[in-house]
Amino acid sequence: MSANHNGKINEALELLNEAAQTKKDEILKLITNKYSDFRETVEATRERAGEVIEDGIKLGQVRVKKAAREMDKNVHKNPWAFIGGAAATALLLGFVLGKATNKD
Repeated sequence: MSANHNGKINEALELLNEAAQTKKDEILKLITNKYSDFRETVEATRERAGEVIEDGIKLGQVRVKKAAREMDKNVHKNPWAFIGGAAATALLLGFVLGKATNKD
């Protein structure tokens, strides 16, 4: 009887090993598919983020050029106001920097 029990135990172990191998293969396929989906999602997100950043840069460039044109028009219309503003800023900056060097 002992040999019969050992045979049944070995047969049961073989069945368990086969089932485990099958499940292992199924799990591996699931993980591979999920990883593939995840990788595709990350790549799509990265590409979209690159497009958004590129669009933002282009929009920023357009806005800066527009602001520069407006500033140029305003300076040409009223140059003395800008000259006075620049002089006042230079005076204030010189005063602040002069105070900072006198403390040392």
